[in-house]
Parts: sequence; C-alpha cells; structure tokens
Amino acid sequence: MMIELDKRGLQVKEQQEVVIKYDDIEVGRHRLDLFVENFIVIELKAIKDLEDIHFAIVRSYLKSVDKKHGLLLNFAKVKLEIKRVIYDEQQKK
Repeated sequence: MMIELDKRGLQVKEQQEVVIKYDDIEVGRHRLDLFVENFIVIELKAIKDLEDIHFAIVRSYLKSVDKKHGLLLNFAKVKLEIKRVIYDEQQKK
C-alpha cells in the first residue's frame, strides 16, 4: 500500500502516533496505520468481517487528528473491501 501511494507522489506517514486529549489533558494515544497528505486516515485490516467497532475506531482516529475522512480497508476478502468513514462532529451533538 505504501509503495503504491508513494508511486503516486502522495505524502504518507506510517504508524503515526497521535495524542488523545480530554480538557487539554493527555488521556491516551492512537497509532494510525496510514495518514495520507495530512488529510485522510487509512486503517488496514485483514479480518473475516468488518464490524461496527472497526468503524468506531476509525472515527475516534479522525476526531484525534481533527479530520473528517477515513478509509477502512479489509484485505481478507477475495476482493479488497474498502469502506469510507466520515467523522461529523455535528452528529454527536
């Protein structure tokens, strides 16, 4: 995946660690599989089926980096499964 994104001239950070804060206090850390162009989070999986928790995790990552767009890729299927994940702060209010 990294090779293909790099060949296309995209800036990709792999396993980037991000801080989780609550009221400006660090409460944990996430490690993003891929962060492309400081815009989109890509989570890579190789599992039988994607579940709601996998989407929730990507939304949590997006919130941590203050971004709206993510992709969840599952390589365990015969055909690569790609799901778009959107984080919308307004949905939580």
